Parts: sequence; C-alpha cells; structure tokens
Amino acid sequence: MVKSEAKKKAHRRPPHALILTLPDRLNQIMDAKGWDTGRGRKARLAAKVGMSPGQISAIMNADRLGGIDAGTVINLADKLEVNPGWLLTGRGDMFGAEAPTIDLDAIRSAAEDGARAALAARDAESK
Repeated sequence: MVKSEAKKKAHRRPPHALILTLPDRLNQIMDAKGWDTGRGRKARLAAKVGMSPGQISAIMNADRLGGIDAGTVINLADKLEVNPGWLLTGRGDMFGAEAPTIDLDAIRSAAEDGARAALAARDAESK
C-alpha cells in the first residue's frame, strides 16, 4: 500500500470506532463535514478556527497534546460547532449535547487561575 493511501485510510474510521486522541477526533470532524483528505485539510482547519497552520500541525501531530490549553479546545469546539465534551473526551455525540454538560466558564476560569498561579510562582522564584 502506498504511503498516501495508508494515510487516507487512517482518516476513514468507522463511526463506532473508539476515537482515542484529539487529532483522531479532529479528523473525524473533518470527515463528517466532508472535507477533502488532501494537502489543504490542515490549512482549511486552521482558517476555520483562526489558528496558524503550524499550530494545527502541532496539534494534529500530537506534539502539544500534553500542553494544549482549555481555551484552545473550547475555541476548536466553538468554531467547528461540535460538542466540547465530545472533543475533550470522545464520549457522547459529536454534534449533540449527549455528553455531560461542561461549564465552559468554569474551564476558562480554571485555566486563567492556573496561568496566574504559574506566573506568580515564576516571579517568586526570580526574586
């Protein structure tokens, strides 16, 4: 099998397959929306969600999965019009609200609190 064929096959997962990673779920969203699997796929995603192609590549190549912030996930879910709970966990309905309700304001607040605490700790260390 040619490398490009294998890559295309990887994007075509059956709807019942367990989607384990954020890149897998993003690919499933793009498949559900009927986006081509060609070279412009990441660029189209970047334009849709207001991110650079490099940021999307980092997410899609799993370079940032340990460090992706809640705001980015919320932005992706909002711009792609998908259930943020599904995007975070893979549970529930991609486009519906069957997953447990997620308090987006609480997530934003926690992310901001964490960032403030990290900056305060860094500042305290430098003194």
